[in-house]
Amino acid sequence: MSASSSSTATPESVSSSLPSPFYMHQLPTELWFAICDWITSRRDIAALARTCKYFVDVTGPALYSQISWADHDYAASMAALKGRPELFRNVHSLFLRDFAFSPSWDWPPLADMDPHILTDIMRRPRYEEVAPDLRDVVQLIPRFTHLKVLSFRRVQLPATLYEDLALLPALTTLNLRACNLMTVIPRNNANLHLRTLRLDNLRWILSSDASRDAMCSLACTAELEYLEVDAHVAPMTFNLMMSTSALRGRPLVLHTLRTEARTDEAGDFVSIAGFLAQTPSIEVLHLRRVPKTVSVPAAALPNLRVLSGPAHCIEALVDNRPVHHVHILDQLPATRQHHNALISLLGTQQQLNAAYQSAADPQAPATSYSEIVQVMEKVARTGPPLRRLDFRMSTWDSEVLYMLAAKFPNLLDLRINCTHEGPHEDFMVEFASKFMTDFPRLEVLHIFGDNTRSCSRPDVLKETRAHLGLWERHNPYLREVAVSSDVVWRKYGERDWGMTEPCSRAGFGYK
Repeated sequence: MSASSSSTATPESVSSSLPSPFYMHQLPTELWFAICDWITSRRDIAALARTCKYFVDVTGPALYSQISWADHDYAASMAALKGRPELFRNVHSLFLRDFAFSPSWDWPPLADMDPHILTDIMRRPRYEEVAPDLRDVVQLIPRFTHLKVLSFRRVQLPATLYEDLALLPALTTLNLRACNLMTVIPRNNANLHLRTLRLDNLRWILSSDASRDAMCSLACTAELEYLEVDAHVAPMTFNLMMSTSALRGRPLVLHTLRTEARTDEAGDFVSIAGFLAQTPSIEVLHLRRVPKTVSVPAAALPNLRVLSGPAHCIEALVDNRPVHHVHILDQLPATRQHHNALISLLGTQQQLNAAYQSAADPQAPATSYSEIVQVMEKVARTGPPLRRLDFRMSTWDSEVLYMLAAKFPNLLDLRINCTHEGPHEDFMVEFASKFMTDFPRLEVLHIFGDNTRSCSRPDVLKETRAHLGLWERHNPYLREVAVSSDVVWRKYGERDWGMTEPCSRAGFGYK
C-alpha cells in the first residue's frame, strides 16, 4: 500500500517537474530588434506592434526606419513619431510625395495648352505658395539626424530646402522627381556629402534659371558617385560639375551616370560627350535616348565596364573599351512637345491621369534581329569577352543563340525577352540538346515572351523543375533561370530549385 502510494505522482509534483512556461517577451530586446530587421513586410511588423505594449517599443525602430508620406496620408504616422521623439534617430529613409500646390481653377487639356500660356501661369504669385501640409512636414526634417536617403516626388520644394539638407550630416542619397523650387537660393553645398543624386523630370518651363542652377549645383559635391539626370537639366549639371571640379583642382569620382539627350539631334549630345571626355572614372553608363550619330573621343571612358543604350549607341561606344556587360535598349520615338511631368505638379488626380495618357511616350518598338547581329559583331570584333548581355526582340528566333554561341561562348548571364511571341513550349528540351554545351559557364538564363505565364499552371511548373534538374547535370554553374515572365527559378542547393519574384525585363529604361 505504501509502495503504491509512493509511486503515484501528485498534481503538485507533476507541475513542479515541468519546465517553467516561456514567454516571447523574455527574449533579449536586442534579439527582437534583429528579428524585426529581417522582416521585409512592414504590414507584418505593424501587426506585431499591435499585439501588446512591449512590441510597440520593440518594433518602433524597424517600423519607422523607412517613412513614406503623401499629402493625403501622413497625419497619423507623423503624430505617432512626434509622440515618440526617440524614433527620429531610427529613420534612415524619408519619401515625401504629392505635396504640391494645386490651383483651384480647371486646367485645359495639355495638348490644347500653349506653352507660353503655361509659362505665364507658372509665374503667377499664387503658384509660388507651398502647401500648408508640406510646411508641417519640412519643419521635422532637421530632426532626422541619422537620415541617409531623402526623396521628393511631385513636391513644391520649400525655400528652406538647402538649409535643411545642410542639417543632415548622414545624408548620402537625394532623389528629386517632378519637383519645383521657385525661390532663388545661393549655391553653398560645402556641408553636403551626397554619394547618390537623382534629378528626374525637372522641367525648364517650371523653374527659373536661378532655381534650376541651384538644383543642378547639388551634383557638385566632391564625393558624388552615382548621378541620374534627365535631358532638361543635364547640360547645366554637367557644366557646373566640370567648372567646380576645375576650381577645386580635384577630378570627378563619378562611378555611374544615367542620362539622355533631349532630342534626336546630334547637337544635343555635345554636352554629354564633353562630360564623358572629362570623367574617366565612369564605369557604368546608361544612355536612354541618343541621336543616331554619336561621337565620343577615343580616349574617353577608359574604365567603362557596363554600357546600356540603343543599338547604335552600343556600336559607337563599345569600341576598344573594357565593357563586359551590354544592355541593348529600345530606341525611343521622338518626344512629345509637352512632358507629362508638367501636369504632375498641377491639378487633380483625374487631370494627372489624363496628362500621362496624352503626353507619355508611346511604346518603343523592340530592337530588330539585324541590329542585334550588327552590334554583336562589333562587340566581338573590338571589345573584350562579354560576361552579360540583355536585349529585347519582337519574336523569338533560335538563330540568335547560334550567333551568340559562336561569338560569346563564355557568357555568364544572358537575358532576352520577346514582345510578341516567345520560345515554344519545347524550348527547354531544345536548349538542353542543342545549346547547353555551347555555353559551358552560363550562370543566369532569362528567355521568355512578355505574355508567357506559368505561375498559375502547376503542370508547367512541375515540368520546368524537372528540366532544371537535367540542365544542372550538364552545367553545374547554372543558378538562375526564367522561361516565363512571372517566375524566376533560383538554385539553393544540389537539385534544389525554388521560385522567386517576377523577371525584370530587358529593353526598358533604367535597370
